[in-house]
Amino acid sequence: MKKRFKATIACITLFVMLPFMMTPASAMTPLPPKSFSGRDALGVVSTALESEVVVENETLTFNITDFPKSNYESQEDFLSYSSTVNIKYTLYNPTNEEITLTLAYPFGNYIEYADQVWSVDTSKYSISVNDNTVSPEIYHTYCSIYNEIDYPKQFEMLTKDYITDGFLAPDTVVTKYTFKSSGVGTTLYGAVAGVALDVDPDEYPNSLFFLDRYTLPRELKNGNIRLCCYYEEENNTYDLYVIGEPLKEMPEWRFYENAFALDADEISGRMTIVKTETMTLTEFADTKPNEALGFSQVDRYNTLISEIQSETALRPVVQLHTFLGELDCYMRWYKYDVTIPAGERITTAVTAPAYPNIEENYIPPVYNYNAWLTTSTTWTTSGSLDVIINTPYYMTYSTDEYTKTDFGYSLHHDSLTTVIDENTSATMNAIHFELCSEENPEREKGKNVGLVVFIILVAIILLPLTIIAAAIQLIVDGVKAVIEKVKHK
Repeated sequence: MKKRFKATIACITLFVMLPFMMTPASAMTPLPPKSFSGRDALGVVSTALESEVVVENETLTFNITDFPKSNYESQEDFLSYSSTVNIKYTLYNPTNEEITLTLAYPFGNYIEYADQVWSVDTSKYSISVNDNTVSPEIYHTYCSIYNEIDYPKQFEMLTKDYITDGFLAPDTVVTKYTFKSSGVGTTLYGAVAGVALDVDPDEYPNSLFFLDRYTLPRELKNGNIRLCCYYEEENNTYDLYVIGEPLKEMPEWRFYENAFALDADEISGRMTIVKTETMTLTEFADTKPNEALGFSQVDRYNTLISEIQSETALRPVVQLHTFLGELDCYMRWYKYDVTIPAGERITTAVTAPAYPNIEENYIPPVYNYNAWLTTSTTWTTSGSLDVIINTPYYMTYSTDEYTKTDFGYSLHHDSLTTVIDENTSATMNAIHFELCSEENPEREKGKNVGLVVFIILVAIILLPLTIIAAAIQLIVDGVKAVIEKVKHK
């Protein structure tokens, strides 16, 4: 019986593995990423949302002398990249009174291909007024790259004062509870286990719960919030922070087959309190992993408050991504003042590194540049737009019709409000163009992608069949064995 069972399993396994055995090793290697996010060029904005100052002209000058790499492992290598964009404005005061404006320049969102070193490039930015360099104040705010910039909200964060919100203040007490797990039962099919606790929102109206791990919180039918995360045998301590009123009693932790933490999948396990500590909300903010970014203590606290304000869906549970080191949640800002006499003009300009998106699914790679125009921000505009691209490279695509020049490419529009996408006839609020080292790059064809997909589908379909066939074979052999015993009797 054992021989027939093994033979059955061997045949089915061979059928499942046959496509893999016939597939070249190169096709089995995971494909590396082909696209890498850079950073859009953003313009200077006025914090006075209803200013009478007019932008008479905006000139964007791209000096693209080199392309960035798709990966930087050292700060020195990253800082050697030299291409820049200069955004220059002519500002006119049409009134009979002098106007002083506070201007802000958003920069410094996360760059995917620079990963951990992107924050060291502050020295490569410069700001001038009437061609004289100014020294702006620097701020950091919570501003995810996946959301459009909420300028009025961001302006509130450009402050040297600590923000308060409800029961949240610099001296709000934060209690840290450290737990340790043990005796966790085995899971079906060796699945990764989950651990969770339930929080009653009505019981904690003046508290916020944060588990210092990547979590999967969800609302239960009874209105409670289940705070779930993966169980890790080698990392079995859990730091639960309660901001505001502390726990009224120790929570009842439960363990599950997986991190979805369904009641039907509960397994054995226990959680023991190891220690309890208290700190202020300011001290809690200071423990965030952003010291290398040059944050002030006020910025660290205010970015925390701003993220908490945005996490409203599953209160009192919050997920603090910045605390977990997700650097794509920050924006750096320069802030400075300008004074424009009555009836006169000034110029202000920002020079910044040009960080395109990289598309390596072309041979050679293609680099996508984006710059948001003044019309999409906070200015009154009536002037013209000029775009100058100084580069030896080829423009392979653009949303507008550029003129080829001896130095690269140029574009002029009489009005900032009538920039039209030549490909779709839609009004644009951004400049977009693509450069490449060759005039006609070819899109790289996927290697054995169809075969890989086929292999995955075969494995998904046949694995359950293998288990079922094995079970049937066991049953059949068992029945035969019983019949044989009966016959011998």
